[in-house]
Parts: sequence; C-alpha cells; structure tokens
Amino acid sequence: MEKGKLAQKIEKYQQVLQLNPDNVSVLSQLAEIYESTEQFDQAESYQRRIVRLQPDDAKARARLAKLILKSGNIERAIATYIKALALPQPPAEIYQELADVLESNGQGESAIAAYKQAIKLKPYNLNFYLKLTLLYLKSGQLFKKIYRKLNKLSTKLKLLQDGKIYLDIWKELNQKDLKSLEERSFSFPSKLNPNTVRQYFAQTSKFKIV
Repeated sequence: MEKGKLAQKIEKYQQVLQLNPDNVSVLSQLAEIYESTEQFDQAESYQRRIVRLQPDDAKARARLAKLILKSGNIERAIATYIKALALPQPPAEIYQELADVLESNGQGESAIAAYKQAIKLKPYNLNFYLKLTLLYLKSGQLFKKIYRKLNKLSTKLKLLQDGKIYLDIWKELNQKDLKSLEERSFSFPSKLNPNTVRQYFAQTSKFKIV
C-alpha cells in the first residue's frame, strides 16, 4: 500500500479510536498496519492495549509475544508466551510457537517439553510429532517411543502411500548441521515402499537407511 493511502487509513482508524478507544477491531488493524511496515514498537503498543482489554485471551497475548520477538527481545517474548499459556484453554499452536522460539534460543529441552504439551492438546497433529522427532534428533536423544507413535498415526491417517511424513523428516535432517548424528539410523515401516525413499536420498543423505 502507498504511504499516502496508508497514512490516510491510520488517520481514519485514529479518529474511530477517539470516539471509541476500546475498539478492539480497530486496535488490531492498527497493530497489523504497523507490523506490516516493520514499526514493531508501535504495533506492540496497540496489541498491548488489546491484551489489557482482553486479559484472558491467550491468542491476543501470543500475538503480543510475536511482536515482541520481532522487536528482537527473545527473552521477553518467551515470558509473554508463558503468560499466554497460563490462561484458560490456550490453543495447542501457542505451545508450538513457544517451542520454536525456545529452539531458536538454544533451549532444546524446554522446546521438547512445549511440543509434548501441544501434542496432549492435539494428539493427531502429525506436524507436532515431526517437529518433536527433529528436536529429539538434534539433541541426540533417543526417540524410538515418539517415532513409533509417529508410525502409528501415519498408518491410522493413511499417509504412508508416498511416505511424505518421512520424506519431510529426511529433508529437514539433511538441512541441519548434525555432525554428531551422521551415522544415525532411521527405519521405515514395512508398508512404505522403500524405493520411494531410497531413490530420493541415495545421493544426498548423510544418514543410513535401515
């Protein structure tokens, strides 16, 4: 959006707030505008007003955490995510967001714990299991239990035909710097056509296929 039109839009929203300073919809629009223009401090100030108006809204507080993170304050963002998760019935996705931030901050163990909480809320979310498996691998921990669960869910949800969930794991593994895990073995379930995986990774993988 052109700067002139954007300024007009902001002015219009500001006029609405003069009449109704607690208009959450307008506050949210202003937060989005300032976020889109990378004015994260301004965006954060509007989102903080929303949080004050909706103190029990976990999503609103999680959005505030995202804006704080974009401002570069990772510790304060983590603290804000934790506050969001302390509210009643937080969505599983907030645990996922926190886990990803914790991982980027070198807090692998805490990230694993957060993904476990996400899985408790959404036990059939394969992406959560994928990420948890990768975290286990990156930390060098055994992950047989979670891998068996991944296999079980994949079979139940009929995702074994092309082995996509396993290909995703392999693709991400080969983008990671996992020098200490170069000889890590990875087994595939018997129902998966091994050629699907072997052909794809024969030349690129630094891991053994068992």
